[in-house]
Amino acid sequence: MTTRFAAIDSARGLAIFGILLINIQSFGQLDEFRYHRLAEPGLVSQVVWWFNMLLADGKFISLLSLLFGMGLVWLQKAGNSYQYRRLRYLALFGAVHGFLIWDGDILLMYALTAMVVLPFVMGRPRFQLLIAGVLIILATLVFVALVLLTTQGGEPDTTPLAIYNQGSYLSQCFYRLSSFGYTIASWPVFILPMVSGLMLAGAAIAQRPAWFMVLKRYWYGWLLLGLVPSWLLLWQLPDSGFGWLLMFSPFQALGYLGLMLRIGEHWRLLQRAGRLALSHYLLQSLVMTGFFYGFGLYGQFSRLTLLAIALGYIALALALTPLYLRYFSQGPMEWLWRRLAHRDATPG
Repeated sequence: MTTRFAAIDSARGLAIFGILLINIQSFGQLDEFRYHRLAEPGLVSQVVWWFNMLLADGKFISLLSLLFGMGLVWLQKAGNSYQYRRLRYLALFGAVHGFLIWDGDILLMYALTAMVVLPFVMGRPRFQLLIAGVLIILATLVFVALVLLTTQGGEPDTTPLAIYNQGSYLSQCFYRLSSFGYTIASWPVFILPMVSGLMLAGAAIAQRPAWFMVLKRYWYGWLLLGLVPSWLLLWQLPDSGFGWLLMFSPFQALGYLGLMLRIGEHWRLLQRAGRLALSHYLLQSLVMTGFFYGFGLYGQFSRLTLLAIALGYIALALALTPLYLRYFSQGPMEWLWRRLAHRDATPG
């Protein structure tokens, strides 16, 4: 494995586990606790909220989107027909995940977006970056508008507390039918421009190997380009500042990518986890929903406790992944995904 692709595996592992640091807030608590700083008082809670918002929320999902766009370029040699087959099965995995396990699924959104982006991934890199910037700004404006419309004196929706703590699995699925259905309906309005912009940016970077060196050398600069304005926005606009973070999260994602390009080749645990990214992502949902919903623990933990649970899970997953790879060369979902995509290939 080349140094660059070892680092990319590390970046993918970082993204998958970094996403859990944020998803744990939604697995275990109402969205109010994730977005609104004072929803849970106390100094420790405020520190955790600032940590999540400045270093994790939107950053790791942006990193994963960039990496997905790079993958679309690197798989071009396999042909678009093969890629579309892979994306159709990824969409199927996402639909099952979103409706039956957790309504925060990203796989279906990624698959749908990639189907739109795929014909354009081999364009001129500088033009791709320009279009990516326009799309990300557009998505940010839409998201901020939605935030402002939904924070006008409304009370937080506490329906999930009853559904996930006392409801049956069937009632939870019916609830996800509406909540995940709303996410699907919002895909063309907000998710499509945001994720397609990030995928196009990743595709542009993948076509210019020299840009990897720029990211690697100046990773801290990219990080600061996102971190500083994000802090100012959160400080000056406590009610809607988190919406504007979408515009600056891609810079931090580029910083994290550059950091992994610099040191990721030495992080063997992250590399191995990155090879099993799809399996790890789905396993996180199975474990966390089973824990919080299965034992009536939804809404029972503080931000700090949720962060500790996520970090403990990450440590355990990193420790167990090498043991799994002693016996298997790929994750179970990676194996299934590849087998399904190849099965549908036309002979000859």
